[in-house]
Amino acid sequence: MITHIRILVSFLFAVNLIFAQNAGMTEYELLFSETYTLVKNNSINRQKANWNVLSADLLKRASDIDSESKFYTLVQELLDSLHDNHSYLTTHTGKRWQKIQRLFNPKYEFDDTVNLAKSGIAFIKVNPSSGDLQKDCNTLYNLIHNSYSSDMEGWILDFRNNSGGHFWSMLAALSNLIASDTAGFGIYPGGNSWKWYASEGKAGVGTNTHFKVTNAISEPFKEKPIAILLSNVTASSGEASIISFVGKPNIITIGVKSRGLATINQPFKLGNGAVIMLTTGWFGDRNKNTYPNGITPSIIENSPKKQVEKAVNWIKNYNNHL
Repeated sequence: MITHIRILVSFLFAVNLIFAQNAGMTEYELLFSETYTLVKNNSINRQKANWNVLSADLLKRASDIDSESKFYTLVQELLDSLHDNHSYLTTHTGKRWQKIQRLFNPKYEFDDTVNLAKSGIAFIKVNPSSGDLQKDCNTLYNLIHNSYSSDMEGWILDFRNNSGGHFWSMLAALSNLIASDTAGFGIYPGGNSWKWYASEGKAGVGTNTHFKVTNAISEPFKEKPIAILLSNVTASSGEASIISFVGKPNIITIGVKSRGLATINQPFKLGNGAVIMLTTGWFGDRNKNTYPNGITPSIIENSPKKQVEKAVNWIKNYNNHL
């Protein structure tokens, strides 16, 4: 089906190019005009952008494009003008034209002065998911499964270095802890939405499984308190994964506010084979709350060491009040 759509898009572009050339438009001018319309109709900030100013400027400059490099530069300028901080462009060769600008602090390292092994608390680093997705998913899933015991005190999930990656593989790996048919929602400016699930080694939307572990364990976990650590490095699908926990009664978030990229990026293929990953909506929690400015933790703490200590104390207090 996707192949048929791509063939149709290429065919329509070829037909439009014939009409455009007859009207005196160049190939790049037409391509940019169609890209502009696509972005205008689908951007998450389509109701905020000043399209009159942008059209007067960018569409006029499109007539001077005489190379792919100039085309990509002008498209990137269009994307930058949206101020969603997440949209980006890849060329027809698959190379990203400009990296997303993110704020990266020095990586946090776990301070083992807090002896979690003796406290019965499992400390799990949830790193960005990319590269060999299946391997990463299986590794994290198995680590969680092997760390679980029915008499354990609880969990600390460390998202402080998680700047994003593949959302669905990350969710599948965390599915035994999320364990919900309504883990969150994709929400669009017009009000349309869809919900995702994560349970039993799988993650997806509706009846569609977008990713699953190779060998899922059917036996459910007993609910244990979960402390989630986050930082201003935590971004994109890392934030969306945390959002999948928000609303569960056994959750606390600790650290500093996340980056603020909990938004949906949707691919749009252009007539020359380039692809725009356009930000079209927000990730929302199970109560449809969105986090456009980042996730503010329940307990704000700047010190990495104290973040872990407060997570341990919260878990112990949670269990003492059961």
